Amino acid sequence: MLVTGSLLAGGGLFGLACSSPSTPPPGPDDAGGDVTTGDGSKPDSTGGDSSKPDSGTDTGVAVCTTNPISGECDLVSQNCTAGNECVVVDVGDGGSGTKCEPVGSGALVKGSTCTASGSNPCVKGSTCISGRCAPACCFGDNSVCGNSIPEGFTGECNMNIVDSNNKTLYSACSYNAACKPFGIQSCPTDYTCLVKDQSGTSTCSSIYQPPGKAEGVACSAANDCKDGMMCLTTGDAGSVCTYVCYKGGGPYDAGISSGASGKGGCTLLKKTCAGAITGLPTWLGICQ
Repeated sequence: MLVTGSLLAGGGLFGLACSSPSTPPPGPDDAGGDVTTGDGSKPDSTGGDSSKPDSGTDTGVAVCTTNPISGECDLVSQNCTAGNECVVVDVGDGGSGTKCEPVGSGALVKGSTCTASGSNPCVKGSTCISGRCAPACCFGDNSVCGNSIPEGFTGECNMNIVDSNNKTLYSACSYNAACKPFGIQSCPTDYTCLVKDQSGTSTCSSIYQPPGKAEGVACSAANDCKDGMMCLTTGDAGSVCTYVCYKGGGPYDAGISSGASGKGGCTLLKKTCAGAITGLPTWLGICQ
């Protein structure tokens, strides 16, 4: 799955990362330039049935006009005739499209934990992505996501589902546990703790291709990088995985600013913790 940029998800026909049409990653505000970050994640591969849509069917959910994938039906509104669902299919030329097919036998509701298999274990409109039954959505519109089951994590439409060429097909909901950066409250293995907003809200996102890309490697989504880093763009440079650090003045012990790379400090990298990241707390800097 990709993050403010977006998340990516992967596997099978599709890939995973932490996004929508993904926005560029942020960079540091240092010497006049902002650092921007990447959000979103790439999706796990999805499968499904299809059948011709009934344009008169009213599902109560608007058709999504921002998802790049196209075909005979809409993944978000599920506007197929009764007894059918809109799914992603291989159109035979290396691309993907949507089609209406008979509803599968999956019974797990959206937000439930799941295990991807040959057939979709989730109910109509949701697919097992990164261990959750995730419904398709319009990037940034969380209204169809609901909460995870049984934890109650709030779902967010911030994950981009991509094909084997990293081309975005559509967006899906993600359900992430809370964490604290710098290893203060860690995430499970193969997850990264990402700071999301100026309040310092942080959640665990599954790393697109574990263990994640190393420092300085080009990236396109927040969850492309190893834990302790973010996908950032500084000035005119491209987006690369960059260690973030603690400048002090925030909610954590100032002592962590002397920690190892990814644990709050930059000294082992022989770098300085400075700068500011657009849209994120002032206590969060980058190692530069």
